Amino acid sequence: MKNRLPQTALTLLVAWIMLVLLSWILTALNPTADLRSLLSAEGIRWLFGRFVYTLSSPLLIWLVLGVMAYGPLTESQLFRLRRPLGVKERFALRVVMLELTIVVVIMALLTLLPQPLLLTATGTVNHSSFLHCLVPVTCVTLIISGLTFGVGAGKIDGLAGAYNSLVAGFRSGGHLFVFYVLIVLLCSTIGYVFDL
Repeated sequence: MKNRLPQTALTLLVAWIMLVLLSWILTALNPTADLRSLLSAEGIRWLFGRFVYTLSSPLLIWLVLGVMAYGPLTESQLFRLRRPLGVKERFALRVVMLELTIVVVIMALLTLLPQPLLLTATGTVNHSSFLHCLVPVTCVTLIISGLTFGVGAGKIDGLAGAYNSLVAGFRSGGHLFVFYVLIVLLCSTIGYVFDL
């Protein structure tokens, strides 16, 4: 799998370069075509002026939080529990279950009570604050649960260990950011060239 990642990234980069060149050639051959060239003055301004705006999206934040949550969950070995559980592990697991229960109750109160705060004005879930915060709240809950279990069970030592566990997710999931940049760049360029 690791050997295919660089080839896949190179394929995405070559596809982007081909799209840039193809848009330039097609607009040069037929200036009245309904295409925009990325190598024109307008296209270069779009590419450089909108690059950061194009990359900054909720998906990027979800990716950062997801990769960050992966670290404490793996470092704490929360999903690799073996029976019989020790006293520390049982206590830490109970605290994690309590934390999860508290989060579920809070989210339920914010969405199920009359005049719910996280739903739209009409009381629907579509385009509501609940949907916008679901992934971040889940990731932060997983981070807290992983850190709580890791510290409580003795798998993560102190503040430095907690910090290192947060960074550990980026060591194993850092390649996802390269693909994020390449995929978003390719998709946004397709949207620009074909005026979608």
